[in-house]
Amino acid sequence: MKKSFIIMVEVAILYMVLRSAFVSYMLEDIHSTLADWMLEVAEMPKQESLADVRRSIEPDAMQFNENQMRYLNDVTSDSHRAIRFHQLYCVEGDKNPYIYGQTLYKMCSALGRNKTRLQS
Repeated sequence: MKKSFIIMVEVAILYMVLRSAFVSYMLEDIHSTLADWMLEVAEMPKQESLADVRRSIEPDAMQFNENQMRYLNDVTSDSHRAIRFHQLYCVEGDKNPYIYGQTLYKMCSALGRNKTRLQS
């Protein structure tokens, strides 16, 4: 009887402590930090794929002007943008004012090789 009473008191104290504003703030901060960290870990393969795409067209991109480089970095900054680029300019054959010719062909082939990793 005495043990169960002590356990009930401990549970009540633990409940009151966990319901306090400070502990809620601390747990919320820890949750936010862990969620951000897990999101970054989940995005690592996609970022590696985008880096592979950038590396594969780097020799051709040396001759780009500032606007073309900005556009290239913008397209390869996010997997959704890269997939959209691939769909518009590689699959559907739309005209791209910034990247064209051999550079577009190399970028399309690099995006095609990495497409499955970018979509997952």
